[in-house]
Amino acid sequence: MKYRNLHTTALIKIYGPIKGQIIRQDEKVRIVHMQDGKGISRTLAIVRFGNIRTRSLKKTHQQILNGSLLGQTLYDSDIPFNKHYIGNHSIQLPLWLMKDFRTRETEGLAMFSTIHVEGATSKSEKFLYAEIIEIVPPYLVDTYRSKTLPLHEIDQNMLGLLEDAELMVNPANTNR
Repeated sequence: MKYRNLHTTALIKIYGPIKGQIIRQDEKVRIVHMQDGKGISRTLAIVRFGNIRTRSLKKTHQQILNGSLLGQTLYDSDIPFNKHYIGNHSIQLPLWLMKDFRTRETEGLAMFSTIHVEGATSKSEKFLYAEIIEIVPPYLVDTYRSKTLPLHEIDQNMLGLLEDAELMVNPANTNR
């Protein structure tokens, strides 16, 4: 994946340096605010980790678990990966997330994607490393809605990630 295609890169272009503030994390799920230098959340990322099959990925994965931003760390570690955007969906923002985004608007955008990493033996051997939902605040919705296709159905497995973060798809706007 090219550095310029990372979500973090886009945030850096708009807001300057971005850091992660982990809200919750275990071996399988991570919820992290991607914050600017003023501590304002510019994205809430919910990640479910999958396979960790290669030695180099195990080391990089540990860096990610220690607080490094996922895409940026994979890129900096020269791990060959592909981020595939599945689509987007409007999402109802709870009060706590509105506060963290510093907005009074109640609707954000959830962008669903997966990250596949190349295997140790060949480039054709790819495996699922992570499923990601990136929640962007209302003031960034128009920027990202045009870059990903609307979802008509959400995989129930990924929908569970929203529930882990106590978020829900906005039923009033199903993008159908």
